[in-house]
Amino acid sequence: MVICGIDPGFDRAGYAFLQNIGASQPVVLSYGVVTTDKSHDFSMRLFELAEDFVGLFERYQPQYLVLEKLFMGRNITTALPVAEIRGVLRYLAAKNNIELTEVPPNTVKKNVTGYGGADKKQIIQAVTFLLNLPYPPQPDDAADALAIAFCGFLKF
Repeated sequence: MVICGIDPGFDRAGYAFLQNIGASQPVVLSYGVVTTDKSHDFSMRLFELAEDFVGLFERYQPQYLVLEKLFMGRNITTALPVAEIRGVLRYLAAKNNIELTEVPPNTVKKNVTGYGGADKKQIIQAVTFLLNLPYPPQPDDAADALAIAFCGFLKF
């Protein structure tokens, strides 16, 4: 089974694809970030993200999609575009019959580091160790997506 974890973002959306082969550790198929052209308007950027994820879903054929739950902090200006990106991802999951689950940010941190208040550096160190990566994943969005996908591995 293939699990996709996504850290939705407006400028960069992190993604990770893990394969659960029944072992204690998943196989990392791919991870990285999807970016959009900052000179384009928001609708075009949503379209670009959607097209990139359509291609990734076609390539890796995930059965499960794990999204980090939206944290509505003080910055509503950032939260609203991220909510729209999440809507596009939810649509793509439904269209492709991919089971969707969401995980709160503190649960992601706790599952990979043992501490719900972990910082980015701790998350990067933890996923590097847990997934036996040869080097720490960069940028942070990709590391977050690996952590989110790992939560899916633990669940499924």
